[in-house]
Amino acid sequence: MTDLCDIEIEQVREVIFEELDLIVSRNEVVLDTLWSSLTTNSLECVLLIMALEERFSAILPDDIFEYVLTVGEMTEFICASLS
Repeated sequence: MTDLCDIEIEQVREVIFEELDLIVSRNEVVLDTLWSSLTTNSLECVLLIMALEERFSAILPDDIFEYVLTVGEMTEFICASLS
């Protein structure tokens, strides 16, 4: 991941664990973790998008999970949208 801004994986991971009822540990959610392994339905995706937007003051497209496939890609996308 490139250093585009001050957002780190831990900040994104924090939002993930606040919004999703996961049975994995924080250490298992890494940059290359696929969203499809974390979210099970479209409502979870929408809630996660809204939480990420609120936390980082970013605007994320509704269909972001169609082309942003990993936690690392999401972190990079948010950084790029803020720069």
